[in-house]
Amino acid sequence: MLQPKAYLGLAVLLLANIGVGNATETSAYFISAKSGMINYVEGKPTVSNPEISDLRQVVPRHQLVQGDVLQTDGEQRVEMLLNPGTYLRVAENSRVRVLATPFDDMRFSLEQGVAIVESLSLRRKVHRLRIQTPSGDLRVLKKGLYRFEVDAAGEVRVTVFNGKLRWTKDDIKIAGLKSGKTFNLSRSAKGKLRFSKVGKEPFDDIDLWSRERAVALIAANSKIPSWMSRSALSRYGLRSNGGWVFDPFSRMYTFIPFHTLLRSPYGLAYGNYCPTWRSYGPVYASRGASGSILNSPGTTYVPATTSVHRSSAATSTSSSVAAGSAAQQSRGAASSSIRGR
Repeated sequence: MLQPKAYLGLAVLLLANIGVGNATETSAYFISAKSGMINYVEGKPTVSNPEISDLRQVVPRHQLVQGDVLQTDGEQRVEMLLNPGTYLRVAENSRVRVLATPFDDMRFSLEQGVAIVESLSLRRKVHRLRIQTPSGDLRVLKKGLYRFEVDAAGEVRVTVFNGKLRWTKDDIKIAGLKSGKTFNLSRSAKGKLRFSKVGKEPFDDIDLWSRERAVALIAANSKIPSWMSRSALSRYGLRSNGGWVFDPFSRMYTFIPFHTLLRSPYGLAYGNYCPTWRSYGPVYASRGASGSILNSPGTTYVPATTSVHRSSAATSTSSSVAAGSAAQQSRGAASSSIRGR
């Protein structure tokens, strides 16, 4: 029986052999230039598309297409890949409809529940990402961190932790939504935005789960061998900020930045990157860390180690459940105060 070190050596050898093969042999480690690839799943969420097939269970590496409706129930969550370096995370009891998947026209409709967008690479001149809601469309204008919520009554709340959104109805601009605020769109009108400041309410376990996913992706990034990073560069091109690369150890895609080191909006650095030459010479960067969006001064962020980690029941504790419950109650109280204005 192979010892752990021997197994690791064998796995590295197999990857090295794949790396010197032809493009067909390496194609499984990269994805095509469109959004909608399922990267991570908790529970047994489903997808339906009347024009293609009946109800199906969602699994990692499933490519969503136009018309698909993603549904999560209790204890079910999904992470979806958008353009390289941008993620759409769908919480439990949510429904998302896929409207378009090309990088220059990514459109998704949040019909119910909560979705979080994390982006460290979205470029306004290259990518277009719009989230449709009952209160209108929200175009993501900058890389950053965003949370979208549609409750059972159809009320829409949007939190811009970092970045900028354009809110439109029937292609007419209503307002620009900037960083550091939670907006109640259902009770807002042009020139009269109803909002509360981020940091006055605790983050709930959905926010914490999103940050934990960011940490997991950083860890997967550190395992990618250099030959695979170079292959990603050749497939996505010098104009891209990076590419998706599959890590067989964690069994999910992670992001490989090109040119220089990039950081997640959570303050986490993708230390494994592919430096390249530009007109002004080589670009290099060093590893590092900065403050997290969910751990900045003035917030009440609870460290991920104390949250309910749904993929490992052994890490759940009574104190973490109580913290998550208190966070949910506080968010509800804050939302009530907004509606009461």
